[in-house]
Amino acid sequence: MPDEITLQQVFKDLKRASQEPSTSSWLRAVLSTVMVLLSGMNEQLRQLLQTVQQLKDALQASQEENERLRKQLYGKKSEKKPRKNTSMPRKRKKKSKPRGAGALDKANLAEEHENHELSESEKVCPVCGRRDLVRLPSTQDSIEYRYEPARLIRVHHHRAKWACKHGCGIVTAAGPPRVVPGGRFHASVYAHVLTSRLLDAIPFHRQADAMSRAGIPLSASTICDLFHDASEVLEPLYDVLVEQVRTSPLLHADETPQPVLSKGRSRRSYVWTFATQSLALFIHTKTRNGNVATELLAGTAGTFVADGYQGYNGAQRERSRLRAGCWAHARRKFVEAQEHEPDKVQWMLDQIAKIYQVEHEAQERGIVGSDEHLQMRQRRTKPIVEQIHTWPVEQQGNARPRSPFGKAVGYALNQWAELQVFLDDPMVPPDNNHAERQLRRIALGRKNSLFVGSDLSGQDYAVNMSLVLSCRLNDIDPAAYLTDVLPRIAEAKTSELRDMLP
Repeated sequence: MPDEITLQQVFKDLKRASQEPSTSSWLRAVLSTVMVLLSGMNEQLRQLLQTVQQLKDALQASQEENERLRKQLYGKKSEKKPRKNTSMPRKRKKKSKPRGAGALDKANLAEEHENHELSESEKVCPVCGRRDLVRLPSTQDSIEYRYEPARLIRVHHHRAKWACKHGCGIVTAAGPPRVVPGGRFHASVYAHVLTSRLLDAIPFHRQADAMSRAGIPLSASTICDLFHDASEVLEPLYDVLVEQVRTSPLLHADETPQPVLSKGRSRRSYVWTFATQSLALFIHTKTRNGNVATELLAGTAGTFVADGYQGYNGAQRERSRLRAGCWAHARRKFVEAQEHEPDKVQWMLDQIAKIYQVEHEAQERGIVGSDEHLQMRQRRTKPIVEQIHTWPVEQQGNARPRSPFGKAVGYALNQWAELQVFLDDPMVPPDNNHAERQLRRIALGRKNSLFVGSDLSGQDYAVNMSLVLSCRLNDIDPAAYLTDVLPRIAEAKTSELRDMLP
């Protein structure tokens, strides 16, 4: 640095002057004192310059973090590359028939037939004006779809009573099974409340408003009670679902924040999902403690797919459970850094795209999870992954750790062992998108309801969501499923509960 070079020259001159024979002793003492003072000033200047550089790095990192957060709040959420502009002008699409007409025609809907007749004044020939008309055997047909709002039907159950002629006792016919002993509502009402709240993310007060418009005077507090009563009834079925998921040889794990109302304000809790291809398990916890995954997966064998969160390390340390990484998370880190290091990041994104191209081809050929799929990964994907590994190792020394690019490189290297697991098992996907898809309903409900009333309510929410989204994974109508199983759970045995899972 120029200032240090100048000071060094001054030191040399002062030292030379102090060693001159003609220099008096008192001047040598003065020169020594000046050299000590300059040495201290030089050290202070060096430390000051080092502090300034650290502040510059921190400021740049803060600006990059603010920009990333601003994009998350206000920018586009998609990670897809923008389409390139072409010189050819875009052609306007011709107006087509309304979509969905074919699906509606094939749907199993209730049908009504209405006959429309000519009045006497309309029975006139439009050409000659005469009234000598003959009815034709054919008709001019058309279809119209009519919507009828929901109805709440009051059903009166009349149970026959028989008395013994000898006055011994009375026998009464059995009534319909109830969801709750002595309850007034049919299982279909509970099913409607749960699907509206969980799948459609409609809060209880909005459900009450919609029912009020349909002429159903059902309050939000009553709807809330129905929701929580249903979770209590579903608890035994939920316990069986927990055991089925935790012992699965392959599952996906993820978590998301869930605000909880506490003392007039909200605090952060969490909802965890552990999902197989056919079942989705949700667990509500007060904190993001890693013991959730460790305790759930203790004593089980297989593979679980998760992101780089350290809360899953405890489950990974279980010798029987292998942890697989998520290439979608690794890619997302580089997408966030693309604006700051576009040239470097683009190469990485292109290589990751090649990995997914192999998976797409396997899906199109219908060989996902087969030996042929494994051979494709070993032959085509493994060389790509090995080539990717050398790149972040080379870039690590040139990337600031707190910058978006540095964080992306660090994430890839820290998760490298987990990111290679899918290469040796065709049943393991390259990412954890399956778990993230299950959490989308939690995020949608969070936007509409802001928070849950308590941690107990949060667990009720998790119980109900587990059964409803498990129905979705199996292409089962959740309303029909809940209407069927809710009245039968109380009398079912454990073996029967397994058969009642979606």
